[in-house]
Amino acid sequence: MKLTKLSLAILSAAFLLISTAPAKSATLLSDNFDTENSGAGKLNYTGYTNWDSGNTNLVGNGFNDVLPGNGLYANLKDIGSSFLQSKRLFTFNAGDTVNLSFRLAGSGNSNSGLLVTLGSIFISVYTAPGTPFQTISETILVTPDLATFAQANPLIQYLIFQGGGNSSTNLYIDNVSVTDQLVSPTAVPEPSMVPGLLLVTAFGIKKLVVQRQKSIQSVE
Repeated sequence: MKLTKLSLAILSAAFLLISTAPAKSATLLSDNFDTENSGAGKLNYTGYTNWDSGNTNLVGNGFNDVLPGNGLYANLKDIGSSFLQSKRLFTFNAGDTVNLSFRLAGSGNSNSGLLVTLGSIFISVYTAPGTPFQTISETILVTPDLATFAQANPLIQYLIFQGGGNSSTNLYIDNVSVTDQLVSPTAVPEPSMVPGLLLVTAFGIKKLVVQRQKSIQSVE
C-alpha cells in the first residue's frame, strides 16, 4: 500500500505541473502609426495598415505636430463621422482576459469625448484629457454571457474609436494595443514538457520500487 500511495503522489505532482501551466497571452493588435505613409503626415489620410477610417488626419513628425517627439499619431475630430475602425475582427471566448490600451490627448473643448467600443464586450466614453498624451488601460473579463453574444454576432467585433460631437475639438490617438490572455485552470502543457514530466514520474516510481525491494530483502 505504501508503494501505491507514493506512486500516486508522484503522479499527482506531475499532473499538477501540467494543470498549472502558465496561461498564454496573445497580441491581437499593436499599432503606433509610425510606419504609415512612409513616416510622413497627411491630411484626410485613408491608407492605414490596420484601420478603416473617416475624416482623420495622420499627424506628427513635424506635420501639424502638436505633440512633438511622439512620431506619427492619428488625429480625429470630435464628430461622429470621424472614426478609426480596426480591419481585424476579434474573437472572444469565455474566460479570456482582454487588455485594451491606447494613448489619448485632445485640444479644444475640454468637454469633448471619444467613444471607444471593442466589439460587444466593451464600450466607454473618454473626455479629451488635453496634452500631453495620457495612457488609457482597460482590463475586460469575458464572461460566458459576453462570449455567447460576441460569438452570435461575429461581424461587429471590431475595435472602434469615434468622435463625439464637437467639430472644434481635435482628438489624438497613439500606441493602440489589444492583448488576450486565456485563463485556463486545466491548461495543456507544451509538447516539450510532456517527455520530461513522464521521465520524472517514471524515475520516481522506479526508485520507489528499488527501495521497496531492498526493504523486503532486509526483512527476510
